[in-house]
Amino acid sequence: MYLQIFFKVATSILENDAFPSNWLNVNILTHKVSIKMMDPIATLLKRIFIPPPSASHQFKAELWKDAFFMLLKLLSSEQLVIEDFSPQKRRAGADILLRLWEALAWAEPTESSSVSQGGYQAVLSSLIGYIVNLCLSHHDQLRNNTVGILFGMIISEYHQYGHFDQIETELVRKLDSLFMSQSKGDDISRVFFIAQLRHLFESSEVDDQLRERVSTFLDSVDAFLKLLLNSGQLAARRGNRVSRTAAAPEGQDGGQ
Repeated sequence: MYLQIFFKVATSILENDAFPSNWLNVNILTHKVSIKMMDPIATLLKRIFIPPPSASHQFKAELWKDAFFMLLKLLSSEQLVIEDFSPQKRRAGADILLRLWEALAWAEPTESSSVSQGGYQAVLSSLIGYIVNLCLSHHDQLRNNTVGILFGMIISEYHQYGHFDQIETELVRKLDSLFMSQSKGDDISRVFFIAQLRHLFESSEVDDQLRERVSTFLDSVDAFLKLLLNSGQLAARRGNRVSRTAAAPEGQDGGQ
């Protein structure tokens, strides 16, 4: 299928298989073209590739996984923080992501939530790590949209299995990786992420048992992230002391 070929080629380019990451102008152009192309492609996906529930066997799960994987790679790229990438382009990408996610739902939005949940969205559970990565973005709309998607993923898994153990495990693993690498691990990201996800569950009509379990889980995650941040700061201070000691003149060592 031509669309799947496009998604795989675009992903390969975003992973710098075609040219190195230090070809700055070419990389920026590639990202701009990719976002521009995804807008009409998203419309095409919604119009043609979402069968009704009665024909769910016709749903092309791999096509949608490839589409989301490519889009998540695009939106998590370091090129998006470069000045040449306008806020309008970033908002456009965040909007496309949410549009496609909502298009996969069967249920209509409820009075307590403006976002549709369920349906074909469950096939994207394997992409949870990439969603968590964008939940820590400093771009407001992208962060808000992906936290909303994570909210939907948790509800979907809970309704399907009676728990969300797989999401819990992958979420903690991904946060551990991000905060330990210091790529997105800071106190601002921690506060926004925990507060936004908690607010969605406290302000929406969800199962009381699920709300209580999520609250307990978020308390544990918050404590875990604080511990990671404190240990990272301690290691950094020790490293600075070692560097200063190594750089000190020999005469300061108490010699003749």
